Order: sequence, then structure tokens, then C-alpha cells
Amino acid sequence: MLKLSGRLAAEPLALTPVVAATLHDDSDIVGRPRAWRRFATIRNIVIFGALVRIAMVPAWFGQDFVVWKIVSRELLRGHNFYAHRPSDLPGGPYAYLPLFAYIEAPFRFIKNLTHTEFIYWGKIPVLVGDALVAWAIVRWCRRLELPQPRVALAVALWWLNPLVLFNGPLYGRFDSLVLGVLLCALLQGPPNLDEPWYRARSMFTFAASIALKTFPAFLLPWFWRNARSRNRFFVGVFAMVAVWSLPFSLMNPGKFIHSTVLYDTGKVPSNLSWQVALVHLFSRDTTRAIGTFILVAFFATLCMLTRLELVEYCAAAFCAFVVFSKIVNEQYLVWAIPFFVLLVASDRGRFHTWMLILYTTVGFVINPLIHPFGVQGEVRTLPVNIVLAGTTVWYLAWQWRTHRAKYQHLNAFDGEYLDEHERELLFAPAPADIVP
Repeated sequence: MLKLSGRLAAEPLALTPVVAATLHDDSDIVGRPRAWRRFATIRNIVIFGALVRIAMVPAWFGQDFVVWKIVSRELLRGHNFYAHRPSDLPGGPYAYLPLFAYIEAPFRFIKNLTHTEFIYWGKIPVLVGDALVAWAIVRWCRRLELPQPRVALAVALWWLNPLVLFNGPLYGRFDSLVLGVLLCALLQGPPNLDEPWYRARSMFTFAASIALKTFPAFLLPWFWRNARSRNRFFVGVFAMVAVWSLPFSLMNPGKFIHSTVLYDTGKVPSNLSWQVALVHLFSRDTTRAIGTFILVAFFATLCMLTRLELVEYCAAAFCAFVVFSKIVNEQYLVWAIPFFVLLVASDRGRFHTWMLILYTTVGFVINPLIHPFGVQGEVRTLPVNIVLAGTTVWYLAWQWRTHRAKYQHLNAFDGEYLDEHERELLFAPAPADIVP
């Protein structure tokens, strides 16, 4: 405690302005507990979510986690798991690019060195992904200058989300790591019409998200429409993804392309897709052909949605995949959750809240472990698939109508006072609320 003596102790009012300011409640010395209390809600949310994750990590793991375990083992042995599928690998061939296998290999090495269970080490990248998304959400909210309660709400909606907890810490999937890297890429400098995107680190991070899992590539149509220097951006992204695919893409390119690109095209609709109904109406070959045709409509829809702002487009693009894909697992519903959270926290409309609730509920109650209403792909769960797809279509239409009405309103209100260059900047679908 600071002791005062002499005249200062007897006459506190005799303190000089500098000393008085130093001892004021808003100073760095006394103000720190106040700042700590200001973040107490977020701190408590993070601590509680971390404890839940620590308890869930050793409790269970799903089939996908077995895949990471086997692939990391084969990688340390120097085997090409694309050309020579391991006999104990569940499901079909390894259908992902090898970057995540590279990430898991050091943890597999530690497991072998310490003779402990891989479940403790293999889920570390998954936990890092959950924390990375939470950090990115806080940074995004700070750039939007949202009040502290809304920031805490956004963190809680992700960090304590039941589907996120099931998909990552319990099951062992790494979708959150992909989302975290993707959000970091967008935070480092999203490409828009106002600011050229020449930052190599943004290109590098975005390419890393695609190399981990290919669904961030759904954002490429938005970049093609709205980014300057897009040729450099696309060439850089594809070059980096190609480099990270080495050496497997060169050792046996046919097997590599079949495993990562062509394998899923031969599947029939399953799990949470509404196209499961087609399996009961047509033959398997006809169903595959219909699914391929519907997937073409998905890319056309992405091009239509490029007029949306970036966060809205991300949510809409990942939702559109749920409608048009013939295979929909509960992990696909996680992809849109961080963007739903940002839209809910920034008060962009109640529909985002309802979609967040719907995706979380469906993914949490119909999955390989928890399925009180029936297993995915069964006739009993088919109504849920149809409701999920129908509501998502309604959401996409609402997004399009809302943006169109806003565009027409601004055009009618300010169009006559703006020249062509100003109109281009004003009506660009770039995220004006994000400053690189």
C-alpha cells in the first residue's frame, strides 16, 4: 500500500494533479481490477467451456478420429495411404488433402514416444481450432465496435454450443480448426473493392484453410466478383494448395485425385440430406445422376449470392451446401455457426438466430452417438431432413430479398447525388464494417 507522510498525509487535497490522477480510480494501478471485471463474463465463459472440453476429450471418439489415428501412423511409417489404402482404415479411401495428416503426425510421434493414448494428443489441434474461432469472433466483434455484452454473447454462442462441443472435443473432427484458419484469413485483410488485397499472409492463410478441408473454397466466387488483383490471389491460393499436397499428388496422381475428388461423386444420398427420399423412388444410378445435376445448381447459387456482404455470404454459402449436397453430415452444420454468431451479435435479423438454433438442434440430436428420434438416413428422420432443407431454402431467399430491398432503397435515396465511382464504392458487396 502507498503510504503518505507529512503534509500530504494530513491534507489529501494538497496532492498535486499528477499524483491525484495516478491515485484516481481510472488509473492503470487501480483501474486494472475494473478492466478485469469488465471481461469477467467472457473469462467465466471461456473457463467453463474449457473445463467441459477437458472432461469430454477422453470420454469418446468417432470414426473420423480413427481415420486420423491410422493415417498419422502410416505417415510416420512413410507409406502412401492414398495409393495403398490401409486395411484397418474405416470407410473408403482417405478423402482429404494431406495437410491435417501432417499436423497430426507430430502428436502421433509423441504418443509413440510416451506410450500414452492417442486420444489425448490427437485432439489437441481440435481444441486449438475451437479456441482460434472464439478468438477470431472476439476480434471481429471488436472491429464492429459491438458492446461488451454482445461480445460475450457471441463467444458463448460458439464456445458453449452443444453441436460444437460434440463435433470437436467429443467426436474428434477438425472442422473448427478449418473455420479458425479461415476467419484469421478474413481478419488479416478481406479482399474488397475499396482496398486492394496484396497481403501475402492472407493468401497463405486462406490457402491453408482449403488445404485442411475444401469447403472454404465455396468463398472463391465471392472473391472472384469482389476482389482486386484476383488473378494473383487465385494463382497464389492454388499454388500453395498444390505445394501442400506434395509428395502424394506426384507419387500417384490418379489415386490421389480419385480419393480427394472423385470418390464422393459415386455415393448415393445419405444422412441429413433431403435427397435421401430419392433413394426410395429411383434406382441408385438415377439417384447419383440427379445428385450430380443438383450439385451444378449449387455453384450457380453461389454466383447469385456473391452480391451479399462477406459474412452474410459465408453463412449463405455453407447453408446452400446443406441444400444441394447429397451427403449431409452433422459436421456440415458447424460450418455456418461462426457466421450465424457474428450476424446474431451484430443484430442483422432474427432469422439468423432461428437458423443457429435449428442447425444446432438438428446436429446435436441426430448424429452417430445421440439419435433419440432415429439414425441418420432412416425413413423416421426423413421429415427432419426435409424441414432442414426447406427452412434453409427459405433463409437463402430471405437473405436475397433483404439485400435486394436494401440495395434498391440506397439506389433510390442516394443515386442521384453520386457519380459513377461513388456508386461503385457504396453499393459494392464488400464488408465495409471490416478495416484491414
